[in-house]
Amino acid sequence: MTTPSLLHHFEAPDHYLGSFGWLCGYSADCNFLDQAAERFTRQTTAQRAYQGQLTLAVILDPAHAAIPLTDAPGVAHLIFKSEQKKPFALLHAKVAVLGFRHEKEPHRWLVRLIVSTGNWTVQTVTESLDLVSCIECSSEHVHQQPAWLGQNCTDIRTAWQMLEWLSGYFDTRILHAKSSHQSGSLTAQSMQRLSGWLSTVAGHSTANAPPRYFDNRKQSLLTQLVPLIKLHASDVKRNYLGMGSGFFEGVNGEGQLPSVLSKITKTLQEAGLLTARPEVDVFVNPGACQAVAEGLSAMQAAGYSIRAAAQNTEVFGSAMPRSLHAKFIFSANYREDSARCSSTWVYLGSGNLTGPGFANPMSTAGGNLEAGMLLSPEGVYWRAEGDVSAARIITNLLPVQWDTDISAFEQLSAGEPMPEHEGGPLAAPLAWLNWQVTEEGSSLRAPEQTEVPVTPLDANGVACVSLKSGEWQWLGPPPRVVTIQWSIAGQVHRAVLPVLDELGRLAATAMPVLDLDEVWWQLANFPQSAVDEDKTLDELEESPGSTGQTSAAAVVDAGCTGYPIRRMMALIEQIAAKQVDLHPLDWLAWCTRLEQSLLQVAKDPVISIFRAMRLNPLSPLREAAFLPVFAEQASSPEGANYRALLARIETSWDVANLCPIGEPQ
Repeated sequence: MTTPSLLHHFEAPDHYLGSFGWLCGYSADCNFLDQAAERFTRQTTAQRAYQGQLTLAVILDPAHAAIPLTDAPGVAHLIFKSEQKKPFALLHAKVAVLGFRHEKEPHRWLVRLIVSTGNWTVQTVTESLDLVSCIECSSEHVHQQPAWLGQNCTDIRTAWQMLEWLSGYFDTRILHAKSSHQSGSLTAQSMQRLSGWLSTVAGHSTANAPPRYFDNRKQSLLTQLVPLIKLHASDVKRNYLGMGSGFFEGVNGEGQLPSVLSKITKTLQEAGLLTARPEVDVFVNPGACQAVAEGLSAMQAAGYSIRAAAQNTEVFGSAMPRSLHAKFIFSANYREDSARCSSTWVYLGSGNLTGPGFANPMSTAGGNLEAGMLLSPEGVYWRAEGDVSAARIITNLLPVQWDTDISAFEQLSAGEPMPEHEGGPLAAPLAWLNWQVTEEGSSLRAPEQTEVPVTPLDANGVACVSLKSGEWQWLGPPPRVVTIQWSIAGQVHRAVLPVLDELGRLAATAMPVLDLDEVWWQLANFPQSAVDEDKTLDELEESPGSTGQTSAAAVVDAGCTGYPIRRMMALIEQIAAKQVDLHPLDWLAWCTRLEQSLLQVAKDPVISIFRAMRLNPLSPLREAAFLPVFAEQASSPEGANYRALLARIETSWDVANLCPIGEPQ
């Protein structure tokens, strides 16, 4: 068996690319998010830093420290709006909705829902025992109408409703950042595309398939548990109940049965879903199990067995024991003469088996925001039997074992209570700064007016010189990020903002200078990354003047490299052949790539030859035969955007006023 990883669920399916995704969670780190973005987009850190586009939006507990774009390129950590009042004690739900598009047929898509017990951190991947549920729906599924389609669509729709509601409490302005030259934001377009797919998903959800996904915005997870079991699993009494949690309620010092564990058991019994004398196991971290340690005697008297969570060395190896972080409840019937689990149901989710995590609805004081899934797997076995697959044995699916239990108080320790974040960043008055070059030099500009005055700081931490309201002088090379400061009630606040360049790239590395033989590599590779995947982020940052490409891989036409005019015309023909077949959904992204790439060759000697001949080599690209049908007319949004970018490139090449090719001079 291979070692499972939460990161695997971010991987794009074969022939698909990550378009846009939303995540929420209690905590995250830049290492995990960077790896997740790489698997999602199929682009390395350097490629994403160069492209400067956002592909993942992350919503974390408001007290979480800000994660800058330079630490995880393409991942926007959205900050809680300072004017909002938190509707929860902690943001603890761990949910992701990811959208993927086909790399060659953009009308084909796939949406994936991830509900995790683990945080978006490397610790989850390397040190914890966690669980995850993952379901999908694609354009092919919608066309084929499999029996399970309505259920998956209902789950995805319900989870998305929670994420959409949650995003309203956070600053999403950065997702709409665009330069003055852009007709629209590529990030916003990707979000709209995902929203459209989710609308299709919602249209295929069915009333007779209630969601298995649930959260505690209105009712506690415990209150919803019984109705969900009766809807999605058989309405019978089970004789086994297993409960596991990374944290339990705090130590009460009175040696009592932990109240939430007792409530779960009693609730199931009263609903006729658990026998009067079931076998009940509680799975714990022996060194940190809070009230379970103090209540051992009371739990034993009530018939509970305390067991250490299973490590499953066949899956994880034995080098480093993992600590239980998963939150789960598992119930089924067993018989001595059968290895099959019958009438099985499983809860997994973010909610620890505590009051704030499981027994209370979301509230400012006593309830976290939590989410989970209620699953009813079939064909699950207690142990190996015959030719049963290892993937169907419950001990390979949950961190449970029945070989040993804990019978002595000395074997347990209460440990520390669940840590809580303190403080947290404020949403800054600005979400980003615009970089621009003028005749007087380079400057930073605020994208909007602010009620609170802000001041950018230079690389030495010194306030930048104000040129006019909302504009500051910048000395030195273009920065990827800039620290700003502002004051509220006499207290100084600071935030690190990404810088948007004139091509609409956020916190991007410098664009290398290309020659004519290299530029086609960037264009031919569309919609894949425009940067050599072997180039590292450090190399791009340290040598912005280098080409960053290998000519051998990208020669326009090896048969005409010695003839400048033929080389240029070959490039124009290849651009035309590429763009004439593009889908309208790809047009904005193509225009951005085209402008970016052609600006990088503005210093190529071949262009000087055309200037000497008083010819504009870009003029054929305006011909209808060189354009897709939807962009032929200059009056169309696509046509207007395309002609505007050609004009900007012609100005950069200094060929705007020259004679079009084919016309008399």
